Amino acid sequence: MSEVFGISLDTLVKGDIEEMNEKIKTEDIEYLNKANRRLTLAFVWDFFMLVPMLKLFGIWGAVIFGIVFIAGFIEAVKIEKYKKRMDIQTYKEINAFMEGKRLDEIEKEREKAKRPYQKVLLGIGCAVAAFLLTYLMAVIFKLEI
Repeated sequence: MSEVFGISLDTLVKGDIEEMNEKIKTEDIEYLNKANRRLTLAFVWDFFMLVPMLKLFGIWGAVIFGIVFIAGFIEAVKIEKYKKRMDIQTYKEINAFMEGKRLDEIEKEREKAKRPYQKVLLGIGCAVAAFLLTYLMAVIFKLEI
């Protein structure tokens, strides 16, 4: 086949591998982008709609809220599994991945050391923000706390 096309066998095989790697990389980035959009939509909905849904629809509002919350939670678990499989956890790693790059070994080790406390701080920050926003919404909609 290399004689028919007038190129070396090495070029013929490597070209296909590079093209396949680029396609896989593009598909991975697209998947992560779509999953992040779905998660953001569910997160924004949950963040702003709990109190209004309770005020307007009572228990049915809580059911609707719960369904969206569970869907967002499932999406978050999928994203975390994907990030673990691709070995991207910190912002710097994710940013490099989205640009189609990889961190060198020293940078990778530094980022791995940051992972445990970053997740704890992110969780605490999100919990505080959610509490404050829910409290503010309860005050605005005059719900008894």
